Amino acid sequence: DGFDVVTLRDRIPLLRALSVVDLFNNYRKVDFSEGSFQMRTGGGALQISRADVRAEDLLTLAGAFVIRPPNEDEREAMLARTAGGRGLSPVFIAENDEDLTLDADELERRFTLRRAADAARRERDGEVNDSDNELFDRLGLNFETRMLEEQQSERLARMLIYEGEVVVTLRPDAFERAETLRRQHPVDQSTGRIPLRVPLNGGLFELTLRQAETIYEQGRR
Repeated sequence: DGFDVVTLRDRIPLLRALSVVDLFNNYRKVDFSEGSFQMRTGGGALQISRADVRAEDLLTLAGAFVIRPPNEDEREAMLARTAGGRGLSPVFIAENDEDLTLDADELERRFTLRRAADAARRERDGEVNDSDNELFDRLGLNFETRMLEEQQSERLARMLIYEGEVVVTLRPDAFERAETLRRQHPVDQSTGRIPLRVPLNGGLFELTLRQAETIYEQGRR
C-alpha cells in the first residue's frame, strides 16, 4: 500500500499536452510522493486498485486499472500504430522516440559507433593516456549496457495493455490561458481543483492520446 516515489514522465501524451497548455506548471516529470494503492499480480497481469496518490499540489490521481500482455492481434496493431510515431502531432513525439522503434542490434551498433568516434576524438586531442583509455572503455561499456537495458525496458513497457480509468485533478490555474478548456473543465468548488476523467485503454504510447490531442488543440485556440 505504501511507497516512496512513483514517477510519471511526459511520454504519456496527456502530460505532454498539459505541459504545452499550462503556462504555470511543469508536467515533464511528476513525482507522486504521497498516498497509497493496492497491487496484485497473477496470470501475467498486474492489477492496481484503490489508487489515491498525490504529487504535492501539482496533480492527484485516483482510480484502478489492469496492466496485461497484449494478444497477437493487439501486438501487431500496436507495432503498426507506433512505428516512428506516424500520424501523431509533433508535440506528442519525444526527441529520442526514434530509438525506441529500433531493434537491439541496431541500438548496439549505434552506441558502438558513438563510442568509437568519441575514443578517436580523445586520442586525436591527446586528452587521455592508455590507462585512461582503458577506464573510459569500461565506463563506456557500462553506459552502453545500461542504455540498452533502459531502451529494452521501455520498448517492453510500450507493448503492455492498460485497461481501466483514473481521475486526475489539476491546480485551479491550469487552464487559465485557455478559455475553451476553462469552460469545459471547470474547477470543482468542493475541492478547489480541476477534475479530469481519464479512461485507460491501450498501450503506454497511446494512453490518453485522444484526450491529449483534444486538450492540445483546444488549448491553442
